[in-house]
Amino acid sequence: MMKSRKATAIGCGVAVLLVALAIGILGYGMFGNHPYYAKDVRQHGLAPASATSIEVFEARNISGAVSLTYLVSEAEFQKFAEEKGWPLSPGSGSIQVHPPSDYFGAVMLKDVEAYLTYEKRQRNGGGIKVIYIPSESRAYIDKSNR
Repeated sequence: MMKSRKATAIGCGVAVLLVALAIGILGYGMFGNHPYYAKDVRQHGLAPASATSIEVFEARNISGAVSLTYLVSEAEFQKFAEEKGWPLSPGSGSIQVHPPSDYFGAVMLKDVEAYLTYEKRQRNGGGIKVIYIPSESRAYIDKSNR
């Protein structure tokens, strides 16, 4: 009888440890800090195939934060935005852009003659912000799950 209780206690203890380990690994994967940064990436899902000089930051956690910039012609960008369902609106003056190389730093304020933009926010604060600056042939995209 004593051996049976001891075996049951050990079995339960091992099960509790395995569950705690699984929760720890899952939590680290979801909430841990796993940033990825790269320059001159060949392609990205948020860039048209013709884009060059792609620079990207990805948080790679539950936030799903992605920030990228790249060079592309205005015609190619407008075609890509239409494919993605991003109705672009024209603007001019000061605009905030978020360079992937300094994702955790301050945003840059740029004064430009003209730009195209699209923004969609979710209730939880996530969403996407797209900016294209024709005079630079440069796109900036920030996307987040929250």
